[in-house]
Amino acid sequence: MTGSTIAHDVTTRKAIGLPWLDVGIPCVLFVAAIEALQNSFTLREVGWPLLFIYELPVWLVWLTLCAPIFALSQRFPLIGPRWKRNLPIHLGASVLAPLVLITTVTFARLLMTRGILGLDIPLTPPHQAYVEIGLNVAAVLPRSLQRYFAFPVILYFSVVAIYHAISYYDAFNSRRVRQSELEALLARSQLEAMRLQLQPQHADYAEMLAADDGNPKTMATMHAVRVRWHGQQYDSMLPIATATYHERGGKNALLNGHNLMSGDGRADAHLAVDSAGELYVFTKTDGMI
Repeated sequence: MTGSTIAHDVTTRKAIGLPWLDVGIPCVLFVAAIEALQNSFTLREVGWPLLFIYELPVWLVWLTLCAPIFALSQRFPLIGPRWKRNLPIHLGASVLAPLVLITTVTFARLLMTRGILGLDIPLTPPHQAYVEIGLNVAAVLPRSLQRYFAFPVILYFSVVAIYHAISYYDAFNSRRVRQSELEALLARSQLEAMRLQLQPQHADYAEMLAADDGNPKTMATMHAVRVRWHGQQYDSMLPIATATYHERGGKNALLNGHNLMSGDGRADAHLAVDSAGELYVFTKTDGMI
């Protein structure tokens, strides 16, 4: 499976659908909890609960950004022959993503701070000082851009890599399903071919002409071929060929040949008509006409 083939599959099928609420929200809560726990070791007086609340906007915004990043990765994949042409687009988007993230988080924390202070909740001096930091957007925003700009760029390409990993997996499964369907179709075709060998069929010439409407799916009615011999009717030539073989002194109980449909014995009959219109039946396994 080549990269160009996968790229074609990625760009031509529908966007990957992810259960954002089922998967994204638990991931946001988990990562925010871990980040708050890590920060609580250096900000012991602030405490984990408040740090957790202020971490939530960061990862909620990232969860929101995942959708456009996935859409951009689908439209401009970094695999296949066009990845070099698409790379500058992702480089530009990777610069834009931190700007959107940090700016949105800063203003979200501003609103959170105003809400907390507006509720007149009694705060300890460390809590009060930490919360009021969010009020000074003019100071916080440039400092955050300078301090945290690189990490969102790394996260951006991590999301792109996750998209392509899912794309590879999805394309691989799709091809495996198509391969299974083709194998099943081949098996049905083989069974149908064996069925026709066991029960030959024919179509009436007039019915074939009537069914010729230009649509290849329109077929004439198929009729089973039956053989009458010594006053009895048979579905195949095998009983007749076996009987004549024994009449000529054949010692084997069954004629040569075996398949899964018919089991042991095979007549391998062929029909032919000479120039006088005489019908001939050939059975290869016993060499008779």
